[in-house]
Amino acid sequence: MLEKLINELEQKIKLDPENSNLISEYALALLAFGDFPEALNHFEKAAKIKPNIQNLQNLAYFYHYEGVPVDRDSWQFKEKEAIDILEEIIKQEPASFFPYNLLGEIYTSNGQYHRAMGLLKKAYLIQPTLENLNNLGVCFYHKSMLKEAAECFRTAFLTNNYQQTLNPILSCGICMAKIGMREEALLLAENLLAESAKFDNWMEKLEDQIAGMYYLLNDFDKFVEIYSELDLFRYEVHCLPPYLYSLWKLGQFEKTEECFEEHINKLEIDMQDILRDDDPDWDVVSKEERVEEIKADIQFLKTTKENIFEGKKPEFVFEPEIARGCYVFGCKMHNHPYYIELEEKKSGEDTIQI
Repeated sequence: MLEKLINELEQKIKLDPENSNLISEYALALLAFGDFPEALNHFEKAAKIKPNIQNLQNLAYFYHYEGVPVDRDSWQFKEKEAIDILEEIIKQEPASFFPYNLLGEIYTSNGQYHRAMGLLKKAYLIQPTLENLNNLGVCFYHKSMLKEAAECFRTAFLTNNYQQTLNPILSCGICMAKIGMREEALLLAENLLAESAKFDNWMEKLEDQIAGMYYLLNDFDKFVEIYSELDLFRYEVHCLPPYLYSLWKLGQFEKTEECFEEHINKLEIDMQDILRDDDPDWDVVSKEERVEEIKADIQFLKTTKENIFEGKKPEFVFEPEIARGCYVFGCKMHNHPYYIELEEKKSGEDTIQI
């Protein structure tokens, strides 16, 4: 069906090569078909002929998420260009939450939380979505406004959760644990463990993050129970300190010592394997960099061991997930409306109010 549409649009564009609506529609069809180079070419062409909100938004989205080809095999993101375009769109006070959500997402990702919050609040006023509520929660979290963050995450989870993601409610639970809402956090953790267990892929499971709620509430027994079921060698060494501290707190000193030694020994073996590896894919610089990384990990574990045996509680590091979505007007994969449809709807609502 897409191929037929693409062929039809190609013929129409031959007859009317400056028709930005046709070119935009062609770019959308190409995007859905997976022809990204040609989709980019026509998104840029449509925006050049007619730089309206829809054409500019779709181009900004493409620049941010796909970028532009650098050579035959690689692409480069054009985030600055995407931001510049979106800032110009925002000045026009668009009727859609798309530009606000996307620019708010970019600023949240870049740690510009104050700028992101203003945009996400405007997006929320136009239409509450999982993405703008969750990302507003991320901003509150990083500004240490945990009560407000918890409420945003909770509402995000309940708002059009078409992705069926547990991340917003997990973030809510971490916030609850941090501000001492013990009963609520423990109940939420129990429910999250039951939901996470339904996932087949270990990378989709959230047990290691859910366990953090117990750690923050000093329930070391439950934390160790969860972590003991994980393959800890799959995780970065920076994930280990809370588990090792919990073992130490529970008086399992011998097991704590063994766990440290096991991970340090494995890192040392990995380092020796890399040094002996004569695979041509390893260049000298990359090999040296990896060896230095492993040395740093070993030193990190040794320092962590000293701190734990001195009774210092390591921080449970948690980074709330930024929610991302498709913000392409007229997207054929997600059945999004065209911008003109939103303007007409808004105009109709204004007329009725008058």
